[in-house]
Parts: sequence; structure tokens; C-alpha cells
Amino acid sequence: MAEITLKTKYFGQLNFPAEEGIVADLVVNFEGEELEISFDIFDKLVEEKNIATVQLLLDNAEAMYSKAKAYIKANYKTDEVIAEFIEWHIEELSEEFVDAYGTEEEVTAEEIIRQLRLTHLWLSPNEEVQGGVEITYDFTLQEVSDEILAVRFDKSLEITDVVWES
Repeated sequence: MAEITLKTKYFGQLNFPAEEGIVADLVVNFEGEELEISFDIFDKLVEEKNIATVQLLLDNAEAMYSKAKAYIKANYKTDEVIAEFIEWHIEELSEEFVDAYGTEEEVTAEEIIRQLRLTHLWLSPNEEVQGGVEITYDFTLQEVSDEILAVRFDKSLEITDVVWES
């Protein structure tokens, strides 16, 4: 079983068996904010053919995090998935949101976006994207909901998909 060692800018040195991948709880600092996240690289993902892609995605993790947040903020009215995610939280969980975040006013889309937190970052195979590997950023309102707004990127460091997951 091959042992993989990746030296990364944001996650330190990662050592794991290629057959098993890695699952870990990590603390990362993105945009000056300390975030506790679940992190994983799928089993059997890192091979000779894609190790450079995995390294590229990990080394650009903060830039993609910033891009994901900016995309959500800029497109919450026009991206159907983001709009529905926000609308559902406003309609179904406004009271819980106010209790959890101390918001005194009516819950707005902007306030929901402000409270979204990165909770999980993971790399998985996807032969349909450039490089055959994608990285997914899972954002949640962890104090009130387990619903996930997932933003996916490929090797070009561009957003390939935004989905709402439960």
C-alpha cells in the first residue's frame, strides 16, 4: 500500500495511505478567519496521474474559498440553487436563526450569507471535470441547520457546480 505525503500551504503535511485516503478534523485560517472543518480526500483518489491536480487544488484552497463566498454573495438573487437555499432558511428557520445568531431584525438573505460557514472541504474523483478531481466546499448555517450549500471547483480553479444537499 503506497503512502502519500503532500506538503500543503494550508493543511500542513498530510501523510496517508493512498488506498484509504484521509479524513480529519482540521483548523484552517482563510481570510484571517480560523475555521474548524472536516477535511477528506477520498480513498484511492491520489495516484500518479492526478497528484499534481490534488496538490494544485490544496495549494489554492484559500483562493477558491474566497471565490466561493464571493460567488454566493454576488449571485444569491440569480443563481436558482442559492436563492432557494436562502429562501428555505428564511421561511422555515427564521425563529431558530434569530435565536442562534442574535439577530433582532427580520432575517434577510444578506444576514444568512454573512452567517454561512465552511464546515467541510473534500476532494473526490469526477471524470467529467478538468483534471478528473474536484474539490468541494460545504457551507452551512451550523447553528440552525444541517442543510449544505456545496460549491465545487475543478483543476482550472473555476466553479463547476453549486448544489443544495441535505
